[in-house]
Amino acid sequence: MATSAELASTNVCSVYLKRHLVQTEVETVMSMIGLGPAGAGVSQQWKLYLLLIAEFAYPYTVLSEIADITVVSLNGCHSQVDLGSVNNTASTDTVSHSFLRDREEIWTNTSKISDFVGKGKDFDVLCCPGGYASLFDLAEDNDLKSLIRDVYEAGKIVAAICHGVIVFKDVKLLNNEYLVANSPVTGFSNEEEDKAGLTDII
Repeated sequence: MATSAELASTNVCSVYLKRHLVQTEVETVMSMIGLGPAGAGVSQQWKLYLLLIAEFAYPYTVLSEIADITVVSLNGCHSQVDLGSVNNTASTDTVSHSFLRDREEIWTNTSKISDFVGKGKDFDVLCCPGGYASLFDLAEDNDLKSLIRDVYEAGKIVAAICHGVIVFKDVKLLNNEYLVANSPVTGFSNEEEDKAGLTDII
């Protein structure tokens, strides 16, 4: 999987997938994370507003073959794509580039995360792709915290990719314990952040 193709968005976006397996309907939730330019107060040149497109495009491309997909956001948004951030991977990351070229409607028509609060039991998985944006607004969004808790408390799976794990940091369960308490968590390491030259900014 390519890791250098990135998507810049003007709002945070999430994706909910409904999967139909045999005669049993199973619904899947996937979050697509981006950030509005006013969120972090850091120059766009640092790419803090970018979602790694590969972390969304690849699972979306695979799951869309068996899923009914609805894209949602914090406020209902029309996200913008920074084509310059992916031009250098045009010959190597065909999945991400095909996604950007052919699936624009995915991030230009979205509903709100808040519309799904209380419906966690209807889904079997919630997964948040990475990107620095998740550090600034989704991680603090109470509606997303509630949705994550609802999915988990219903006995379903919650997962995240890379920086996306930050959305779990303040999620409390009904027993008032943190979701990640006493659990191993994987994500983007401090060493990797140092190599990226963004530790002091983040």
